[in-house]
Parts: sequence; C-alpha cells; structure tokens
Amino acid sequence: MDSLLQEMTPLTYNEFLTKACGIRVWIKHEDMSDAYGSGNKTRKLHTIFEEIADKNITHLICDGNSRSNSCMALAHYASLYGYRAEIILYDVDKTDASYRAMIRSGATVHDIGKWSERGIATQAASICRDIVQQGGKPYVIPTGISTRATVLGQHKIVDEIVAQLAKHHISPTYIFCPVGSGGTFAAVYERIHMLQSRCIPVGMTVANDIRRCKSLVSQLLENSNLSNEDIVISDLSLGLGYEREIAMATKLVDEAAKTGLFLDTIYTGKAAYGMIQYCKKYIRDETGDIVFVHTGGHYQRFYR
Repeated sequence: MDSLLQEMTPLTYNEFLTKACGIRVWIKHEDMSDAYGSGNKTRKLHTIFEEIADKNITHLICDGNSRSNSCMALAHYASLYGYRAEIILYDVDKTDASYRAMIRSGATVHDIGKWSERGIATQAASICRDIVQQGGKPYVIPTGISTRATVLGQHKIVDEIVAQLAKHHISPTYIFCPVGSGGTFAAVYERIHMLQSRCIPVGMTVANDIRRCKSLVSQLLENSNLSNEDIVISDLSLGLGYEREIAMATKLVDEAAKTGLFLDTIYTGKAAYGMIQYCKKYIRDETGDIVFVHTGGHYQRFYR
C-alpha cells in the first residue's frame, strides 16, 4: 500500500517554548504527519494497514471517546482504503469536532454510555459476531492504536530527530513526549536506549497516574533489560486526569496559538505545560537542547 506518511515530519526550533522552559526547545511535528490532522496516529495506522493488507479484513473496530484522535483518524483512513470502521464510543459529546469527523467519514458509531472496560469488550465481541455472520472479517485495534508492531513502526520518530538535529551539530539532552495509551512514548524510550544515547526520554502523562503509565509502557516493550524503574514519567501534566483541563495549560495553549504554535487542551497543551514545569524544577540551569514530540490533536482547536 502507499505510505500514509510524509517521508519525514518537520523538526523546528521554537522560541516560545524556549523562553518558557529556559532551555532551547525543538518541536518534532508529528502533528504534520498528514493533511488531515491525524498526528502520531498516522504512523500507527500505516503499520496496522501493512499488517492486515493480505488478510481479507473487511471491518476495523476501535474504541475511544468522542474526542479521540485515534478513532477520527481510523474513520478517515478506513473509508479511504476500503474498510468499514466500527467505532465504540463512550462519554460522547456530539458537538466534538472529532465525533463529527467520524460520522462524516461514514463510520458506524456504537455509543456505550460511560467508559467501562467490560462494556467495550462486550460491545466489540458483539460487533465481531455480527460481522462474521454477515460474511465479513473483523479486526480489533487496541485503544490508542498501541501495539508492539506500532511501537516498532514509531522508532523512526527518534531516528528522524537524530538525523535532523545532526545537521545543526546538536545532540538533545531530553526528549519529552505526551503519554496516553503509551505507544508513542514506548517507541521513543526504547529506540533511545537501542541507540545507546545519553538523551533522557521523559513521558508527560495526560491520562493516568505514574504507576499505570509505567505499566502500559512496560507491556509494550520487548526488551526485558529495560526495567520499569528506568522509565521516567512525570505527572506535572496530569492535573485531575484525562480530559480534565488544567487552567494554566489552557492559558498556555491560547498564548502559543498567538505565536503560530497550535496545541490542544487534552494532550499536547497539558504535556507542554508539564514540560515547562519539569524544566523549571529539574533542568532550569542546564544548557543544551531538548525536543518536544508534538503528537497532534489540534483538529479540535480549529473545528470545535
């Protein structure tokens, strides 16, 4: 299949975050992975589509809430490549831009009300049975499109960062990455260790407590030498939890937009805010360069 991706997502120096952090900040623009706004989900879906290309799959099933970038991206690319998208949603707000995009892309939405792990599993099993009875073949994608295969597919994020900064003769001291389902950070963390880099990967959790985040990342790592204790996760970006906005982070999102940097209030805005607090607390006197992985999500900012 044709690649969903640009050959390489941009990496740019950002003056706004540099001033806020007190150290030079470069942004890896995974938010620019495609023209649709899929963000880091583009790399993940490319891996999934390669995996299922010869398996006669007819329907793709995933879950999330009505703001889910994963579900929105899947709905778009499923229709583009001839699959039917079956999306299990919880905590639905029909005014959400991502929800409207799913509907416009032709996805079938299954609203289960409030989040429930059991409810999601039960609904997925029911959908699979119906598809099989109708002669189709379903494929269930885990929450956040985070699998071992998609982790391996995202190693390229670090490879690209290293190559792009090498042109400026720069080696980053830290790479900061938002953590939701854990897949993108697992890829960044693992690849940095594989390259034996001195760079420290720091995950900024926006959804779960530190213990849960480490567990999610650990499950996606193949190398048992990378212990749970070596994983650096900060909850300075968590606030009261997933989809719970932090007032100062929301203010940061608005200020950043005035400089041409678009973040969202659920993932990247909270992660950027947490990164600033982390720098002030732990590395404010250090010279060098750091990288912020912008995973996307600003579709909400434009179309809500």
